[in-house]
Amino acid sequence: MVNPQIRNTRGLRDGVLATSRHVWLAGLGAASMTRGWAEKQASPMFRSLVHEGWMVESRAIRFVGDRVETSVNRASGLWNRARATFGNAVRTYASTAASLVPSLATVTPQPAKASKPGRRAATKSATRSTQRTKRLAKAKAKR
Repeated sequence: MVNPQIRNTRGLRDGVLATSRHVWLAGLGAASMTRGWAEKQASPMFRSLVHEGWMVESRAIRFVGDRVETSVNRASGLWNRARATFGNAVRTYASTAASLVPSLATVTPQPAKASKPGRRAATKSATRSTQRTKRLAKAKAKR
């Protein structure tokens, strides 16, 4: 008499072997069908996929390009506004300074004279300062 557990084990073993064989045969069938598909239909499918990818890429580039263009235009506008604001501030400060010290508007820079050897820089600047004061006094007297 055969033990019933052994009988069940044989059935399980046969089922596992049959299942693994079925998986193997399914893999062979898939490989065979893939080979046939690759020979007949893969090239048009590949071209179709490449075309779709090209379309998606071109839309993405247009979208990104539009965004970049918008950003560049916005940055350019901000730069122009900042430059204009800075220019206005400089002009305002300059006119305020000129109105506070009216003598600044009449002073014109003088070209530097060649220094004589042996003269000190302090004496030179003191002389220039004195000359400038005299010129300013003459200009005020003429008005």
